[in-house]
Amino acid sequence: SVLGDKTRMPLLSAEPRAYIRPSPAQGHLGGVAASTHDVALLCECCGYDRLVIETVGVGQSEVAVAEMVDLFVLLVPPAAGDGLQGIKRGIMERADVFVVTKADGQLQAAADATVNDLRAALKVIRPRHPTWKPRVLKSSLDPGSAARLIAVIDEFDATTRTSGAKAARRHEQARAAVFGHARAALFERISARREMSELVHELGAHVGSGRMSPRRAGELIAAHVLRALDGEGSRE
Repeated sequence: SVLGDKTRMPLLSAEPRAYIRPSPAQGHLGGVAASTHDVALLCECCGYDRLVIETVGVGQSEVAVAEMVDLFVLLVPPAAGDGLQGIKRGIMERADVFVVTKADGQLQAAADATVNDLRAALKVIRPRHPTWKPRVLKSSLDPGSAARLIAVIDEFDATTRTSGAKAARRHEQARAAVFGHARAALFERISARREMSELVHELGAHVGSGRMSPRRAGELIAAHVLRALDGEGSRE
């Protein structure tokens, strides 16, 4: 967690030009908190030019962060042999930069093998940006590894700015954020209705007993919501 990492970053935590904000996910899917995107926009408005968003983990659903950042960096621990099989293809397709961690000491050989495996896997994966080929880097205790990562980040930013890909991506993200907030608000409004709770309970019982498919139950709930919204619109 960033809260724990904050105690291990005494210099950065005391830096007046840096701001660290822990954001608990609180059950929100996607690996980030529900307000993460809004906080990132607020930090940009306050003048912060480099924002780092760390997810709670990497899994099938922890990819929402890819829809709110300019650059998606995937950290990969060193693993030999079949280690990459644990990484979902959908996550790899979204990553712009791969960083193999702990690439020193006894793990140096395993890290090198992971780098080679990643580069081989990327040959059959279509890049997210037509003007950018995903890079594979190594991270170690060597201070130069951080400098190399920063250089690649700056190169990515310059490339996507020049091609217009960054502006287009920001536009897509804004549109997705609008729909995301609309879905959340609609779900919250629906869940607060007593009759909707009773309907979900009733249809859930039908699905549980095998008398109705989940798809059909979902369609009935959607139809009920639309009728309720139409009724509210006519009254207004």
